[in-house]
Amino acid sequence: MDAKMIPMIGTGDEDTRMTDRVAPEGAVTLHLRHLHTRNCRPQTVYNRRRALARLARWAKGPILYLSEEDLLRWEDERTDQIAPASRAMELSCVREFYRWAVREKLITADPTVRLSMPR
Repeated sequence: MDAKMIPMIGTGDEDTRMTDRVAPEGAVTLHLRHLHTRNCRPQTVYNRRRALARLARWAKGPILYLSEEDLLRWEDERTDQIAPASRAMELSCVREFYRWAVREKLITADPTVRLSMPR
């Protein structure tokens, strides 16, 4: 049976969708559980959790529904707040979350594709 598709909230983008398999609030928890099942190092899981929590605080809610424009705005704001090396690690964590969400068919497009790594 195919999962019912639900349009993303707040973007007006009908092409990027999420299935009803998981609530948006639970996506980060599922992702972190996925990291545990892959036997990722505890430091990796810790870094991912912190980066995604910072993004959720910035977004004031679940991050699964953030649009490309939201993430470009977030990236721009973070440029003035943290050093390039810290930003690169944070961005890497966020990118991996969205790549995982695409692989799991929670969303159909990765909103991080236009984000560039700091030099």
